[in-house]
Amino acid sequence: MFKRAWLNVARVEELPRVGSYVTKEIEVARVSVILVKGRDDRIRAFHKRLPPPRKQVGVERLSE
Repeated sequence: MFKRAWLNVARVEELPRVGSYVTKEIEVARVSVILVKGRDDRIRAFHKRLPPPRKQVGVERLSE
C-alpha cells in the first residue's frame, strides 16, 4: 500500500527557460510540489506536506 512510485508532475517542455517553474498539488499524497529550472539548466523538485483537511461543521436550520 505504501509503495514508492514515480508520479508524472510535468513535462520538460513546460520548463523552457531558466527560472521557469510548475506547481502541482498531489491530493492523494497530501503533498504540494514545485519544479524549477535552474541557471545550470537542471530541473529541481521541492515538496511540502499539506496540512490535514479540516472537517467542516455544518449547521442546518430546523423548520418549525
